[in-house]
Amino acid sequence: MQPKRRTLLALTIVWSSLVGTPIHAQNSTKADVVVVVDTSTSMQQPDMDPHRAALLVTKLFADIVPGDLAVVRLLDIGRDQNLIPSRDTGQMEKCSEDPSKQCHRVEPTNDWYKNARAEKFGALVRPTLGDSGFKARLDQHLVQVINNSMFGLAFRSAQGVFDSHGNTNGSRMVVWLSDGNTDDP
Repeated sequence: MQPKRRTLLALTIVWSSLVGTPIHAQNSTKADVVVVVDTSTSMQQPDMDPHRAALLVTKLFADIVPGDLAVVRLLDIGRDQNLIPSRDTGQMEKCSEDPSKQCHRVEPTNDWYKNARAEKFGALVRPTLGDSGFKARLDQHLVQVINNSMFGLAFRSAQGVFDSHGNTNGSRMVVWLSDGNTDDP
């Protein structure tokens, strides 16, 4: 499926799931939504997301999703070393985002997955529906500069967001906007 169709499909599913309720019931609709956005450099490639449609869709969600909304970006081994500390193994390998380059192979020095869930790494939480400050922060939060695609950490962060909301009787949904390339099985 092409990226534009994936984005449209995600928007359609969320829209029909959250606001497809009758007008009289919309006031009681409370959803718990986490949008995981691929912020890797591969998203800049032609036919992926060079025009940043994922950012636009996420801003639209900020205006229309009732209830709780958080946006999770990918983490970068270099830029986010303070969150996901690692040890260089001394080995080189092809870079996952650009196989024509060589990258240092690293090993985690702590439990990245546990910590990502507990601390909600990469998550930006919307304070209120349509919050203009939140939408303004999305531009920088979702810039496509990450040199790896560790979606497992992003999904653990999403899980941490849901954990922080406790048990809910409302809808919980994860929307994943990505080019589908990942180095995380």
